[in-house]
Amino acid sequence: GAGGAGGGRRARGGPAAGAFPKSFQANCRLFLGNLASEATSEGHLRSIFGQYGDISDVVIRKSFGFIEFRDPEAAHSAMRAEQGRMIGNMKLDINMADNRGPKRPPMRGGRGGGGGG
Repeated sequence: GAGGAGGGRRARGGPAAGAFPKSFQANCRLFLGNLASEATSEGHLRSIFGQYGDISDVVIRKSFGFIEFRDPEAAHSAMRAEQGRMIGNMKLDINMADNRGPKRPPMRGGRGGGGGG
């Protein structure tokens, strides 16, 4: 009898180009510098930036804030379109925020915690 033909074709699966695993997400966070925080609110920022894509988080601090989008494309479009927008009487300064965790300041001094009874 004839031997079976070896199936020589290998399926070329692999992730689609540009697909990231969830843990390594492209930067979706915008840093809003020069934010007139007393002249705005989370709802206000959502209505401005929500037109560019789904917002997952809004943070307002004194004179700055963060907007986190679900999609990096949305974050980039919003940054380009809203750069320099006036809120209150201040001009927004928008940058990509670093989406890694908060940086720990380097420890100063070699001594550990004090003891004492």
